[in-house]
This record gives sequence, C-alpha cells and structure tokens, in this order.
Amino acid sequence: SIPWAEIELSDDALGQGAGGAVFIATYGGHYVAVKQVKKGEEDEALAEAQTTKQLHEACASEHHPNVLMMYGVTLHRGMLSTVTEVMVLRGMDDWVWHTDKYGNKNEGSRHGELRPADAVQLALDAATGLAHMEACGFAHRDVACRNVFCTATLDGGGRLQRGVDGGIVGLRATVADFGRTAALPEGGGW
Repeated sequence: SIPWAEIELSDDALGQGAGGAVFIATYGGHYVAVKQVKKGEEDEALAEAQTTKQLHEACASEHHPNVLMMYGVTLHRGMLSTVTEVMVLRGMDDWVWHTDKYGNKNEGSRHGELRPADAVQLALDAATGLAHMEACGFAHRDVACRNVFCTATLDGGGRLQRGVDGGIVGLRATVADFGRTAALPEGGGW
C-alpha cells in the first residue's frame, strides 16, 4: 500500500481504460501512472494487484523492462487507485492498430508515425515479456493488443523523438493487465 500523501497527481490524463481513468503523477521522484479504479471494480483491481505482486516476487532478480511494473495501490477519499510505471503511448490496440477497444477507427492514434521495424520491435518486446513471465512460473491468459502498453521518448511538445536511423527513441512495449494471470502448475505439467 502506498500512502496517498506520497503521490503528486497531475491534471494530465493519459486516458480512460475499461477499469477507470489513468493520470500521470509523481511518486518516489519519478513519473508514474495512477489508475483511479471505477466504483464496483475495486475487488478485481485488488486481485490483479495481488497477482502482480506475486509475479514480481517470483521474478525477484530485477524488474523486467517488458513486464509492466506495479508499485502498489493507494486509497484517497474512498477511491482505490493502482500505481504503475507510466507508458505514454498507451495500448498497442490504440496506438499501433489505430482502433479503440471495439475495433473502431481512433482519430487520436499515432499509427502513421510507426515504421514496420518499430512494429516488429514492439511485438518482440511483448513476446519477451511473456517469455519472462513463463520463466517465472506465470501465464498471462489474456494476451491481446489492448494489454500491451507502449512508451517512447517524447519532446516537450509531445512528439516522438527519432534517432539518426529514423527509429523511435526509447520505444518499448510491456505486457500489462494481469487480471487473468495465473501461476503455472509446478513441474511444467501444463
């Protein structure tokens, strides 16, 4: 549990997810994402936080860059919030495939800024994150573009930064949304 007093919430909303609104905040000296969980979704969010904690503990060596880091949960004015690393480009479904969760065209997407090599890198990142989870004894069980979050280095105007090769600087994907994640049976008998 994270004391609310240690979080500085900004007015900058990253978006609205199925389970609540997501805002950028500061915690422990770095930027984080704070998802304010919708009323009635608290039990599901707490179960996901517990599973994520177990996943992080099973992979105790260090944080894997392709598995979303959850720092904890916090409670403020009766509202539960989860605190994770911030992924400024949101879900792969929105950014890469240019659609919302219903498959409709999303006018706010940045898909035109993506090169084929960038898309391949994001897919490799997601596969690497899933392989790491499996090596730690967990199966995601809800692999979908909406559950692969993307980030990159942005300039002060919110534009992607490009390297000399034309690639997106800091481009990275992480596996996220561990609500259906489960521990694998010991001994690999699955």
